[in-house]
Amino acid sequence: MIQEKTILKEPGDKAIFSVPEGYFEELSARMDGLIDQTEQSKHSSTNRVPGKLVHMRPLLYMAASLVVVLFCIGTVLKLKSNQSDSTKLTENSVSTQQTAEDYLINQVGTYRISEYYVDPEQYDE
Repeated sequence: MIQEKTILKEPGDKAIFSVPEGYFEELSARMDGLIDQTEQSKHSSTNRVPGKLVHMRPLLYMAASLVVVLFCIGTVLKLKSNQSDSTKLTENSVSTQQTAEDYLINQVGTYRISEYYVDPEQYDE
C-alpha cells in the first residue's frame, strides 16, 4: 500500500480534451451544407443583371488612362518650355547689359582700335 501512494501518475494517462459525441459522424454533412451555401451565394451574385457601367468599364479605364497620358505629356512640354524661356531670359539679360568693352567699341569704333594695334605710335601724343 505504501508503494501505491508514492507512485505518481504518468502525464499521458488522462485525456484532457474531449470530443462531443457524434462530432465526426456529422462533420461531413455539415461541411457539405456549408459548401452548398457558398455555391448558392456565388450563383445568386452572378445571376443578377449587371448595370450599364459594368459593360462600360473598359471604355472608362481607357479614357482615364488617356487623360493621364495627356496630362503627363502636357506637364513635360510645359517644363521644357519653361526651361527654354528661362534660358532666353538669361541670354536677353546678358545681351542688354552693356559692358565697358561694348561702350569703348561704340565710342571709338573697331577701325580705330585695329589701327592702334597695327601702329600704336601714331596715337601717342
